Amino acid sequence: MEDNVVVITAHEQTQRTVDDWMTAECIPFNMMRSEYWDRMVHALMNVPKGFRYAKLESARTKRVEVTRGRVTMRVEELRQEWPTTGCMLQLDEWTDRRQRPHINVMVSFPKGSIFWRSVCMSGCNKGASTYYGILKRAIEEIGAEAVMGVVMDNVAVCAPAGRMEEADHPHIFSVPCTTHSLDLIFESFTKITFVGEVIKRASEVAKFFTNLSRVRDLLLYSNGSVMAKPGATRFATNFIMLSSLQGLYLPLRACLMDDDWKPAIVHTSQHELFVRVTHAIFDDTFWAVIEKVMQTSKNLLKLLKKVDGADPTINKVYARMDSAVEKHRESKHFTEAEKDELEAIIMRRWNTTTSP
Repeated sequence: MEDNVVVITAHEQTQRTVDDWMTAECIPFNMMRSEYWDRMVHALMNVPKGFRYAKLESARTKRVEVTRGRVTMRVEELRQEWPTTGCMLQLDEWTDRRQRPHINVMVSFPKGSIFWRSVCMSGCNKGASTYYGILKRAIEEIGAEAVMGVVMDNVAVCAPAGRMEEADHPHIFSVPCTTHSLDLIFESFTKITFVGEVIKRASEVAKFFTNLSRVRDLLLYSNGSVMAKPGATRFATNFIMLSSLQGLYLPLRACLMDDDWKPAIVHTSQHELFVRVTHAIFDDTFWAVIEKVMQTSKNLLKLLKKVDGADPTINKVYARMDSAVEKHRESKHFTEAEKDELEAIIMRRWNTTTSP
């Protein structure tokens, strides 16, 4: 029994050492899902006698160069397969913490995707010729015979850049990003009168319950949860926000029945907003329209979640889009005119996306 106690204590002490490191250095827990975490732990458990780990100076200099060399060799090994398997170039825009724009160039192929390079666009002309230059350089480095197509956003400069590249290499086709195309479908939905009106009211409710701490605490006390807010550039988040609002229907009603729900809970400058939010939550028509709007988007949201993941989805996208359109046609929530309008929006954007 004593031996078992000693073993258990030793195991616990080892685990506490790991816990202390993760807690003190704010290491995200989901890091433990990484295959590299398991590989590192197993390597340390079977470390050869005399092993000494790299200290700070060595880790940030010599070991970085060693890792860079290994990655370069692995990328080169993969690149040798691309003339046989084919690959796709992807251009993705992003902004760093200093608000400088960048374009990431990535390569997708049957085994996955890799980062190729990042181009800082700060102070650069962001016209089609610039995008074309980035594409041309990447294609020359990879080899034109290995590149099958180019995927870019739906911004105005990308289409002519893609056509310029297609003129140079007729076998390479340019297509818009499916995720971005779906997001633009949601943007078009928001321009439909009844959709835009309910999103405006729902956004007011969502921001009221997320921006004001006393109101937010009251919602949490009423068995609610943190409400999703719409994002500034992702139009699909408007519909995610509506879905979140639907799930909080009962807690929101409970908030309004609470003794603390009175104008004094907010600043006097927000009393009018307090009244509008109260009326919206008690308005059955408001909730009915939310349900109607969700019928326009729920199948497309599922598709967006699918294509925005890491796994290959091209073989599933077409069937799911056909299914979403068919369900719109069969829905009893819309008039025939509304069905025609929704289908026209979807197909106009979808045809642009799927036509090289």
